[in-house]
Amino acid sequence: MSETAKQTLKKLTHLISDQHDAKSVLYVSPQDGEHPDWDCIKSSGLLGKHFTAHYDLAALDLSEESLSQASVQVATRLRDLLAKRVVICARKEDALYGLGFFEMSLEETGIEPGEYRYWQFNIHDYKQVPDWLNARFWANPQNFNKYRW
Repeated sequence: MSETAKQTLKKLTHLISDQHDAKSVLYVSPQDGEHPDWDCIKSSGLLGKHFTAHYDLAALDLSEESLSQASVQVATRLRDLLAKRVVICARKEDALYGLGFFEMSLEETGIEPGEYRYWQFNIHDYKQVPDWLNARFWANPQNFNKYRW
């Protein structure tokens, strides 16, 4: 990973963890990383490990490699099992829309993306609740015993 991409991902992770009061952060990269406040793990070791912890935020570095089956499995494991919010640094040619990630706009943060794209998944705002999804349209107790289904 280029040093600028690594620094940008760490800055972005700090910014998001401060904004959303993330108490537990997992940083996943191809090499061993160290940070005093975060749990760090190599991406190759993530798939084989059993975790009991659930993190508020996970950061994944995919800047050194193109999107592969193993990196997709790591991203989906973070998204589905290990974290509420996931941030990924990937090459510009890699698109993660199909995995439910949204491309982040870094304009308001003052961070320059450089030659990489930054993706985010947040379970709390992943799917907007449609207006028809409420009790008024589902159970109609006024029609019970009036009509035969």
